[in-house]
Amino acid sequence: MRAPLAPIYVYPQHLEVKQAICSLQYAGFDLAQLSLLVVKGYDLVTQAQDTFTSGEYAQLWKSSGTSWGGIWGLLSAPAVISVPGMGLMAVAGPMARTLADRASGLVPALAQLGIAHADVGTYEAALRTDQFLLCVHGSVIDRINAQRVLHPGTGS
Repeated sequence: MRAPLAPIYVYPQHLEVKQAICSLQYAGFDLAQLSLLVVKGYDLVTQAQDTFTSGEYAQLWKSSGTSWGGIWGLLSAPAVISVPGMGLMAVAGPMARTLADRASGLVPALAQLGIAHADVGTYEAALRTDQFLLCVHGSVIDRINAQRVLHPGTGS
């Protein structure tokens, strides 16, 4: 079995993912090699998806009390895009381009990263329950170093 090209870390809370990104930044990790995927308010958005613009969707997140400016300011290419099967999604980093280029949805985009098809459902479920996916791109060494920062003491 081949290792994923971009390991994915799931965080249930905004502050946890923000802390992870800040820890990587402090350790000198190139934040351009991170992608963040969020479908905040999935249930609400799926009920009224056709009536929300990207700006209104961003306002929905803002009104939820989540401070996005700090996170999006650290990551490259932030965008709100429509992903088939998921609806509107906030994405930053290399995955923003991958998802925008792949009109077929989240599954092919994750498969392109080397994520096993059996694991895609886990990540999709995490997004649907307002959790945050943090993808680490880069070389094997970059990914090992990121793992050491994000999960110290777990080995390599």
